[in-house]
Amino acid sequence: MINNSRFREVIITFISSPMFINFFSFFLGILIVGLVVLVLGYSPLKMYFIMIEVIFLSPKHLGYIISYATPLIFTGLSIGIALKVGLFNIGVEGQFMLGSISALIGGIFFEFFPLLHVIVVLFFASLVSGILGVLIGYLKIKFNINEVITGIMFNWILFHINNLIIDLPVIKKGDSDLSKPIRESAFIDFFGSWKLSSEGLAYRGEHPFINDLLKAPLNFGIIIGIVFAILMWVLLNRTMLGFKISSIGCNILASYRVGIDIKKVLMFVMFLAGALSGLAGAIQVMGVNKGIFKLSYMEGTGFNGIAVALIGNNSPIGIIFSSILFSILIYGSSRVQSLMGLSSSIVSLMIGIVVLVISASHFLRKIFLEAIKGVKRTNISN
Repeated sequence: MINNSRFREVIITFISSPMFINFFSFFLGILIVGLVVLVLGYSPLKMYFIMIEVIFLSPKHLGYIISYATPLIFTGLSIGIALKVGLFNIGVEGQFMLGSISALIGGIFFEFFPLLHVIVVLFFASLVSGILGVLIGYLKIKFNINEVITGIMFNWILFHINNLIIDLPVIKKGDSDLSKPIRESAFIDFFGSWKLSSEGLAYRGEHPFINDLLKAPLNFGIIIGIVFAILMWVLLNRTMLGFKISSIGCNILASYRVGIDIKKVLMFVMFLAGALSGLAGAIQVMGVNKGIFKLSYMEGTGFNGIAVALIGNNSPIGIIFSSILFSILIYGSSRVQSLMGLSSSIVSLMIGIVVLVISASHFLRKIFLEAIKGVKRTNISN
């Protein structure tokens, strides 16, 4: 009887946890998308099958999911750390673009041997984007300018700077809308040029799984992202600075009363948020695109980090899993579009519905808590 009671308490605690509510909201959003697809005259079961297929039936699809998840880990961490102190770093998209531009400059004009070149470019991109984060934080602290306003402003500034840089003769690749590629010494692909060498191709021919997996742009960014997520967890949960960050987020006035230097902590957090976003942009350039291109619209990698952070409940470890879930949604929905003949808007529709449901997760949490209270009252009366 005691064991049953303890088991019931564990289940109730798990079901009422914010992490479970957020993941439940994600899958509820997927179900709602299925209803929309049904109304449009298509089979939701086929849609679900295609999305499950991309996970299990092809190593190449798995590789693309990991590749899509990599920058989302960094942008999710960027949003999450800022939310911990009560700031909404919507400038994550601009910081991502600045990281991409910085990585391009470092990748083209810096000359080092391979490993050192990678380290220098990553450090340079994170430093430059971190400074942008500090600027947004400074405007908030010094002049009380809302970080959402300055973040949106810098997003558009960096959007146009990206397109202006492409037209510079030292950057532009011929008559295209692409930049010149970065030096090979700044690449972070798994197995680098070996996978296209005669030895690499021979090995891939003997190992179909590896061959199919390497068709996706897999790179060391996923390992760097997981390491940073673990470091962020340690920072927030095992250090005095992490305690100060949580304290400010819970009650900024009480934190000030006990002597915490609010300004220094906020500036550090915004630097860290900007640096993480910059790393996302740098890794996308160094591991996937090998350059930048003219934008006709914002790619949304930074904005998608908002949903990733919400699904992961701002937990660094939770963000790793939520980024994978979200990359399945992005890549899977694009596959659904191509294989089922749906409109190109279906990708944005899927993401929009899921984010909307996640945003309303606190209402679902209230419903769950009320249901749990009802169960507890029933158990007591029995």
